[in-house]
Amino acid sequence: MVSLFFLPIVALIIFAIVFLTKKITSKGFRYFFLGYTAVLCLAVAVHYAIPEKNFNSDLKRLTYSESEVDLNAMDEFYDALYEGRIADVEGVYVKSQWSLEVEENLLQVVSRDSEGIPSTIVAERKETNDGVIEVTHYTTKRVVEGFDFTEQIQPYEMELADGVLKILPPEEYRMRIVAFQTDFEISQFQEGDGRELFDDMDFPSYGFGEEVIYMKIPQHLQVETAPGVYLDILGEEE
Repeated sequence: MVSLFFLPIVALIIFAIVFLTKKITSKGFRYFFLGYTAVLCLAVAVHYAIPEKNFNSDLKRLTYSESEVDLNAMDEFYDALYEGRIADVEGVYVKSQWSLEVEENLLQVVSRDSEGIPSTIVAERKETNDGVIEVTHYTTKRVVEGFDFTEQIQPYEMELADGVLKILPPEEYRMRIVAFQTDFEISQFQEGDGRELFDDMDFPSYGFGEEVIYMKIPQHLQVETAPGVYLDILGEEE
């Protein structure tokens, strides 16, 4: 349909080129005019060769209502966390879960890289001493320019041995976002200017989101943390 729409325009351009070329007496300017016209025609071909959809088919662009749910979840995240109802908040998801058996009465929480783990680690004491640590990684969506990158972020790993719980952060995830802006020669025949990807206010940009490692620990288990690792136990003063 698009190609049929442009056929009359292309024909008109060719006619204009032939007509104007005959009128131009300067050989240098004639070559310049022909070269510039060729570049414009090539730009049209390249423009329609670029995929209209996002390059990564695994990425999903959120609707406005989905973005609104996620922003509300971020606003409510910490209040719900310290009130013990984080699992009930709409827009908060379980990224990973672990069930770890501990025999010792003292648990040391350490990390290979304290800068790579969540700034918030929270523990809740159970009413029993069942010897099991239940760990859940809660997170909101990771969204950039309306696109959901949550699934691209790898989960943490947990290792428990000899009373030492080691939190291993995932490898650093890097991404590059490229947007194409339609030139005037093309945009004058289209709605918008080709920059809607980054200008659409219906899709707010927020790249970090919120996350927490939430642990349920046996009633009498004592907990210590390594330098750089911060852990709060609900209902207990530091």
